[in-house]
Amino acid sequence: MRKVQRLAAGLLALSLSIACAQAEILTIDIDQASYEEINTVYQQLKQARIDKLKEIYAASYTPEPKSDIMLRLIPCGTTRSEVEQQIGLPSQVFEYLAEENLVISSETGIKTSYYGIQLAGYSATANINYVYPVVDGRMLHDKDLASMAYVEYVLWNVGDGNMIAEDLTQKLVQLYGDYQTHSKRRVWYDNANNEIEMRIYSNSVYIYYISRNSEQMINVAEKALDAELAEQEEILRLQNQNNYDGL
Repeated sequence: MRKVQRLAAGLLALSLSIACAQAEILTIDIDQASYEEINTVYQQLKQARIDKLKEIYAASYTPEPKSDIMLRLIPCGTTRSEVEQQIGLPSQVFEYLAEENLVISSETGIKTSYYGIQLAGYSATANINYVYPVVDGRMLHDKDLASMAYVEYVLWNVGDGNMIAEDLTQKLVQLYGDYQTHSKRRVWYDNANNEIEMRIYSNSVYIYYISRNSEQMINVAEKALDAELAEQEEILRLQNQNNYDGL
């Protein structure tokens, strides 16, 4: 019970600032309250804090500085709502992501796909991968505020992938200079260390626009998710202190 009381005491301190902001005052007698009552207050405070963090983030966030390598002049870190204001609504929204190198789970981000988008005269699919932002250690599960982390263009099942890759390579060289070769991947870097990466698999050509901060954004979200799960597990342990079922 003491663990529950200590948890509630910390939350009640937080309630004062949240209550003032939302014109709602939460009061509870820790010594007399049941666990269910304390948990109700706890959940209300959690949601109020998240709502306030969303307001703060939406009002104060800034995307990455503009650089040579961007998605159609949109820098990484831009929110999904702002990206879609500039390039339109996607063809499809996915709740899961599973790219080869930069993995974003369904709990930490989303993917939107644009079918039939034009890429240097070719019809391609553009997959824009977003990560939920983290503010004050708390991940904000808000699809509109999700930050663009990286973009994948795919030219599926083309007739001659090598010729298309050569054509696109020449155009990218004219725009961004010479490329480097890493394990059969052609990679262009700008002065900010953002990159464009080209790969060829069978008869499909893949081009990635990757921010220098993409991996860091994903790692921060994963750590926040771990903390979120650990918090839920702590509550579960408190609820089941005397539960020996199945042991």
